[in-house]
Amino acid sequence: MIVDNHAHVFPYLGGKSEYSSEEIQLMYAQKMISSHFEHTRRLEDYSIVDNAEPIWDLKRPGPEGKRDVNFRVGQFGRYEWTFEGIDYFKQYMPVTLQDMTASPEYLIAQMNYAGVKKAILQRGHIYGKLEQYYHRAISRFPDRFIGLAQIDESMAFTDEQISEMHRSVHELGLSGLYFEPGALFVSDFKYDFDDEIFESFWKEVDSLAIPLYVQTDRSEFLDQMERWRNILEKHPSIIVVVALGLPEQLALKDGQVHIPGVVRQLVKEYMVFLEVGYPISMGKDKDYPYPEAQELLKHLFDEFGPDKLIWGSDIPNVQRYCTYIQSLNYIRNYCDFLTDSDKEMILGNNVANLFKIDI
Repeated sequence: MIVDNHAHVFPYLGGKSEYSSEEIQLMYAQKMISSHFEHTRRLEDYSIVDNAEPIWDLKRPGPEGKRDVNFRVGQFGRYEWTFEGIDYFKQYMPVTLQDMTASPEYLIAQMNYAGVKKAILQRGHIYGKLEQYYHRAISRFPDRFIGLAQIDESMAFTDEQISEMHRSVHELGLSGLYFEPGALFVSDFKYDFDDEIFESFWKEVDSLAIPLYVQTDRSEFLDQMERWRNILEKHPSIIVVVALGLPEQLALKDGQVHIPGVVRQLVKEYMVFLEVGYPISMGKDKDYPYPEAQELLKHLFDEFGPDKLIWGSDIPNVQRYCTYIQSLNYIRNYCDFLTDSDKEMILGNNVANLFKIDI
């Protein structure tokens, strides 16, 4: 059984979703897009202008750093803004996402065509506040979707957010938690997520015994892994899935593969799993069938075996670079160093075991 560990469904990205206003969702989106690795382009002619004026004040990472540039959701996968009369954009979604929505039915059609049985619906504030949306999707398609909860990370230690997490799990049927350290910008990074003030929150996560999906800032990956180690030293039974896994920028250097010591320790000593979904992170510069990703996966496999690696696509985003089937087939059809049993574990069984799905 093939299970996609990293998929998204969402309503119109320019709406307010379940936030109190459209401005809140657009604030999250503007912050995300300000540091996203895709090129900045002029809307008029699609020319690359990566030296364009930033849309977030780099000296003020909190909400006050948001610049008034008419940041907006466009069509065809674009986030757009205007500075000094010139329209710019980043291609965050595939061009084929014409109306900036991804319905559950759309994802199921993609899954059926690729032969994917189930999908884990990951999160991210850029997609909206989706508790009720996910609840409805899972209720309609219980055999196809498993949904993750997400709270306001900047206030995770409060009774309100802890209660919200419990409600999402116990009442709305969400089966894991997605935690986005970058969202701490809302409180101007007043606290780090391993500070003592968060201890009550991590105790609750531990008590729920649900998988914890962690989104990492690629530029701060090692620092954040050190912080997760601090948390796991206190709560070693928490199951952690590192969304998008080990960044290739850290792992591939000078033609060699390097696995940082903190990553090696976390994966070997704790219940920490690495997602392998390299087409979304390598696709801007590399082509299918991604031989560099295959080489990196081989080293991860040699180091950790098949039981700590989990395939995820990041659909629909990944379709900026390749088809959904190709995001799966670079492992299914090309990684000859993996046996059929190894592929079964990486492509579905490992994540199925995390959520206690019958295989």
